[in-house]
Amino acid sequence: MLKVSEISINSALVSWDSVAGATGYRVAWGPTPEFFGKDRPRQLALNKSITAYQLRNLAHDTEYVISLYVLFGSVEGPGITTSARTSPLGYVSNFKVMSYTSTSLSMAWSATAAATKFKVTWSPVGAGKEKQVAKTQYLGSRVLAYRIDHLLPNTLYKVSVRAVFSKTEGPEVTLTHRTASFADSNPIQTIQDLRITDTGVNSLKLSWRRLPGVTHYKISWVPFNGGLETSQLVAAETVTFTIPRLKESTTYTICVSAMIRDREGSPTLLTAKTLDLPKVTEFTVQEAADTSVLLTWVAVPGASTYLLTWRLSSASDLSQELVSAASRSYRVTGLSAKEMYLFSIRPVFGDTEGPETTLLGQTGMKAGDLCCSFT
Repeated sequence: MLKVSEISINSALVSWDSVAGATGYRVAWGPTPEFFGKDRPRQLALNKSITAYQLRNLAHDTEYVISLYVLFGSVEGPGITTSARTSPLGYVSNFKVMSYTSTSLSMAWSATAAATKFKVTWSPVGAGKEKQVAKTQYLGSRVLAYRIDHLLPNTLYKVSVRAVFSKTEGPEVTLTHRTASFADSNPIQTIQDLRITDTGVNSLKLSWRRLPGVTHYKISWVPFNGGLETSQLVAAETVTFTIPRLKESTTYTICVSAMIRDREGSPTLLTAKTLDLPKVTEFTVQEAADTSVLLTWVAVPGASTYLLTWRLSSASDLSQELVSAASRSYRVTGLSAKEMYLFSIRPVFGDTEGPETTLLGQTGMKAGDLCCSFT
């Protein structure tokens, strides 16, 4: 069995069971067709004592096809294949203004896995300020707060933070906040302990700590890559809220602020991603004849149809078939004998295609030698 674990933004651990009589192994990996251009195919020969290998220098947020071939002297046995997707560069969460004065803003945020440093940038916004150069400060990966000093009173500033991963910058999270005027007093408290408590395909559930003295809370959300912002006011006793009707596999910027009548406090920001549409599991070659293979899979709840595709592993010409939601198997016919094919299946939800599951299978093989795996 070929397994992938310890997946990060640029590495993954591949492991397998030893094969009796093997003299070595060949591991091959490369991006799936939809990620061509982000990385190149690579391969490596390993001796028979090795049953695990760390894939390094992978591209972030990229799906890879990983194959293992068993070597018996100069003869290479059939391969087994799986796929895995590296993690995306992390978003900075819980970015917020902890306190402010007429000349300073004190910012805080949560730790980001694998970040090597943070980049904080700020500049004034508004009439006459567009040409002012933004200022930047780099901070260590363990620094989770920063005070920006020497600001102008009663001025709106745009402040952003992003995690840096070695030489690559992650996505930017931005908020705006106005410094106090000299006459300001009694600022409204900032939301504390804002977190995501449940993540769905089309919803995100928030929770926070209740603040004394507020009249209500304002919740706003917008797709991270741009789109329509939506806001909702909730009562002062509310400490949870489920954001409905979101798009699957989409990252959102979420702001929550306390309000006292028509006065709004500093927002607390976090980013969260809705779940991907479910993919097919246990996709296997159940039976392989000289010119046909029988594919089987487990049903995906909510799927209206399944899209099957196949091609020779060495060619690009693709065939496809749309099968009903009730189907759990399909026989692909008209194949060439003793050839390796790449098969894939996607669940379809109305007009939306779900994620792809792929496997390699060879025609004309005995049941015990079928090259197959599910991803």
